[in-house]
Amino acid sequence: MYGEAVAAARAAGSELGRGVAASFVQADASQPLPFSDASFDAVICVDAINHLADRSSVLADWARLLAPGGRVVFTDPLVLTGPVGSDEIAVRTSIGFGLFMPAGENERLISRAGLTVLAVEDTTEEKARVAQRRYEARAEHEQELRTIEGDETYDGRQRFFRTAARLAREHRLSRLAFVAAKPR
Repeated sequence: MYGEAVAAARAAGSELGRGVAASFVQADASQPLPFSDASFDAVICVDAINHLADRSSVLADWARLLAPGGRVVFTDPLVLTGPVGSDEIAVRTSIGFGLFMPAGENERLISRAGLTVLAVEDTTEEKARVAQRRYEARAEHEQELRTIEGDETYDGRQRFFRTAARLAREHRLSRLAFVAAKPR
């Protein structure tokens, strides 16, 4: 599946022709990435770091990849900012592994990786709106989705989006965006 996505990205890049400096690789982001030290000016990770179990090692690897002065930008949609019940955590992780972080822990780990925190932005309200819209859009196509996914999967995904929206609206589970830099 992922190999097909990489092949499609390579084909699309080729269609754009000269002047496009992009390469596409499949790699396991939970392991050190297969690139040379200081080979990137930026690392961007949107709503995926929460699926990687060893946050400290991931951030250290990103710091290794960054050239001096390089930036890392990532979002973490599983920052605990209020009480969350075990039933809610079970629903929130029903689509796969999720690493929940207490408020302030990302900043500590960023610093421990040798990076400097430049900004932290709370994007929880947008997370709540998007989760609610996905829930509603899926509900509009319920019969088709039940046919494709089956009843159990459909119901589980709807429960996931409803719970994600509620936890975000109530600011008990927040989505924070982080910008950090590697010192020059």
